[in-house]
Amino acid sequence: MPEEAHKRRSDRVSLSIPIRIRATDAKGQIFHERTQTQAISRYGAKILLGRSLPSQQEISILNLWTNREAQARVVGQMGISPDGYYYAVELCDTGFNLWGIDFPPSADTEQAAGRALLECAVCQAREVVLLNDLHLEVFQATQRLSRPCARCQETTVWTALLLGAEAAKAGADGKALEAARVASQPLREQRKSRRLEIHVAACLRTPLHGEEECMTENISRGGFCFKGHTLYGVGSLVEAAVPYVKGGANIFVPARIVWERELKEKSLCISGVSYLQSPDGRR
Repeated sequence: MPEEAHKRRSDRVSLSIPIRIRATDAKGQIFHERTQTQAISRYGAKILLGRSLPSQQEISILNLWTNREAQARVVGQMGISPDGYYYAVELCDTGFNLWGIDFPPSADTEQAAGRALLECAVCQAREVVLLNDLHLEVFQATQRLSRPCARCQETTVWTALLLGAEAAKAGADGKALEAARVASQPLREQRKSRRLEIHVAACLRTPLHGEEECMTENISRGGFCFKGHTLYGVGSLVEAAVPYVKGGANIFVPARIVWERELKEKSLCISGVSYLQSPDGRR
């Protein structure tokens, strides 16, 4: 995929939201279909439909979580599965919050070492939260953060949004993840930001290799280093989620493998990842 196509105006959250689609098929017949999103962003979504639709077709999307409804247009088909067709859709009114999730301004993402979809434990407000290195350390250790809630108008506990069986399992055993270790690292390779030794769960995703879960070795605002089992190839485009919560609503952002080398231990390799910037210089 070309690098320009990999850049996005908004973070994309891997989240399945039940929706109902109303549209007109190729025969001019109005149909309704209940389905779900595969991923969402401030401006649209990736959805699964059982019927083929042309690009620029207008559809109506009803969010069954929030009961909010909005018009959208089909940008294009993204693939086929046994259950139907994957489509990228864009909201006609990009200022309307169809998903009931607050996304941060694009200008702020440059300062983030990671991002996560968190939910207020008091009012259930949901927000894409940009995380600095300290936030990442706390989140990795406890899976929660204390932060201000605009709706509650006070500081509340925010937790990762878990889905389905993973949410039930987390509630049952409450297992905490390994605590992160933080130590300053010297600047290397003319990096634009300080790189810190932070061990956080992450995930890389490509069409060829699928998803690979890993732990970061160090992190900066511009990217991270990790050990894994896959040699992607220097220059390869990937999608990366930092932090990554198994069974959670994770945020994958476009990135590139900038260096890699094989290690002798257990057929591992170590790779450096750099986040891609949007055309206006933002991630």
